[in-house]
Amino acid sequence: MADGCCSAIVVIAEVPATRELTQLLGSGLQAFGQLGQAAGQAAGDVANTFASSVQDFYQFTDKSKQNQRRFTRAEVSRCSGRGGGCLYVIYNGLVLDLTEFAKFHVGGPGVLLRYAGRDATAAMRAAGMPPAVFDTLLHRFVIGTTMADVKKYTFADVAIRNGAKGQPIWMVYKNDVYDFTSYKDDHPGGYDTLMEGAGVDGTAAFDDAGHSSDAYKELEPYKIGEIVEEERKYDANGKKIKKQKVVAVQPEKQNTSRSCMNLITCGLIG
Repeated sequence: MADGCCSAIVVIAEVPATRELTQLLGSGLQAFGQLGQAAGQAAGDVANTFASSVQDFYQFTDKSKQNQRRFTRAEVSRCSGRGGGCLYVIYNGLVLDLTEFAKFHVGGPGVLLRYAGRDATAAMRAAGMPPAVFDTLLHRFVIGTTMADVKKYTFADVAIRNGAKGQPIWMVYKNDVYDFTSYKDDHPGGYDTLMEGAGVDGTAAFDDAGHSSDAYKELEPYKIGEIVEEERKYDANGKKIKKQKVVAVQPEKQNTSRSCMNLITCGLIG
């Protein structure tokens, strides 16, 4: 890592279980508790057991079928649900996006907020959640997996890795930093096309090229870090952060055309 680079390690301990956590699964988990799941019961049989609960969950988009990505624990911790923002939890190394689910949660959003942005694996297991509940109900909220916390870089760090004079070929896509040095001979557009984005933020160029979903997946193995917090251009949802315009306050002009009467008055009372 170059001088000026720094790494941030965010430790997200698993959250202990509470009785309130059972509410996380709503009526589906309660049905399992009442019926007592038979060992080895198939997910399809479970769906028949509490079909109404399954139907309730069908109102939510099945995100597990969308493009998946890897998240650092630091990224997950930023989705704490505060202020109506994104709400993520970790379960068994998977990242669940419960943002939409929070407002419909039978126990209210407060219970979810206790675990938001954190690893809830131990708590969910201790609450007695059978694996089939996750497979049938909660798996639709999976948006990716966790990865080891990665290093942080500035745009200046990336700029000097521009492929010139034997330098590595780094590029930024949104807030992520990628090292494409080993990819230079395999890039579909050729070496020259890859070099056009070397050392810079290639987000706009990449998106404008109309890449397929497979192209986005191919980026993941090359990710080596993230842009430092203060230089990020995109929020946790991948949307560009709008910069607020700073308007300079003009100093008030002094009135130099004071009348003689004013001068006399000021002299009397000053």
